Amino acid sequence: MEANGAVMVGSIERARRLLERPWLQPATILLALLLVSPSLKAGWVWDDYFHLARLDPHASLPGLAHAPFDVFSFVSGPDQRAAL
Repeated sequence: MEANGAVMVGSIERARRLLERPWLQPATILLALLLVSPSLKAGWVWDDYFHLARLDPHASLPGLAHAPFDVFSFVSGPDQRAAL
């Protein structure tokens, strides 16, 4: 049992030393930007049009009212909330 505890402490110590390295934060940000960058060429998809219809009064969809402050409100009232 003692050996397992020593291995765990050693692993935690190695992880702590890795996380304290000064280059880790910029490298993580750069990696995230590189992984997300292909999606910038994809254009708008269906949920983007849904949000646009809620935000822009001139781009409405049937059944959706212009509601810029309720973009993420998908139900109205306790009955609809209970149905979820």
